[in-house]
Parts: sequence; structure tokens; C-alpha cells
Amino acid sequence: RYGKVVLQGPRQIRLFYTLMVGDVPALPLRQQADRNGDGVLDDGEQAGLAALLRARVAQGVHLYSGAAEVALPWEATPLHLDSPAVAATAFACEVAGTLPATASGAAGELRYDDRVDLPPVGEIELRVEEGPGMRVLATQSSVATAAPAAGVATGPTLLFQ
Repeated sequence: RYGKVVLQGPRQIRLFYTLMVGDVPALPLRQQADRNGDGVLDDGEQAGLAALLRARVAQGVHLYSGAAEVALPWEATPLHLDSPAVAATAFACEVAGTLPATASGAAGELRYDDRVDLPPVGEIELRVEEGPGMRVLATQSSVATAAPAAGVATGPTLLFQ
């Protein structure tokens, strides 16, 4: 999982998210997407798989400005598979969204929380790019783990000011 926050200017932030799906987790996702069972993902089935993954990202990636969660409208992005075969073949799904930033000249805090429900979690990386007039003043990273009874570890929370 790779996130990139682009601070484009004082009034706009872009978020790009790439979900790298390895060979083993790719097989059940491709099987689920193969609605007609012919062993090949046609354009409609690939669009359905992209929509499923985009929905999981939308449910699992949360952005907060201060204490308030910020709604991020994710854009529909086509899925490009090297091979449409229903097989254990890795692929990547990319999504993007834009949200308004803080008012011009005001310092603000943005918290990024990745809890996308697609095992295995693997590595989670986040990169921040500053645009004109934008500057990252501080960052903080922490990892919180859910109660052992839940059996699910949560992803890192990264704070940017």
C-alpha cells in the first residue's frame, strides 16, 4: 500500500493511493470478479473488481483535519491488468481523490489513517509532496494495535502539520 499526499497549494490537497495485490491474494479477488466463470476477466468484470477495491480503499482510508473526519471523493480509475486470466497473478489498483485544504496562510493538521480491509496488510508507505506555498512543519507516525480478541492489527496513523 502506497499513499502519496500532494499539498498542491493552500486550498487543495490530492491523495493518490496504490494498492499492490500480490500473487496469493490476487487469486481469490480475480475468482470473485469472474462472474461468468469463464476464467478470463472481461472489461466489465475488471471494472467491477476496480469498483470493489476502490470501495474498500474508500472505507479504509480516513483523513482527519484536527478532530473532524474529512470526506474524500475518490475518483473512478480504470484497472489495468497485465493478464486478464483468473490466476495467481499480482496486480496494482490505483485511486485518487481531491479535498480542500485549510484556509490560505493558516497552519493545519492532517491525519492519515490506513485501515483498508484487504489482507495481508504488508507494508504501508506514505509520501508527502509540498506544492507552492505549502510546507510540512512536523510529522508523527504511530501504530496502534486492536485488542487481541479482535485479532486485527490497525495500520499506522501519520500526522502532518
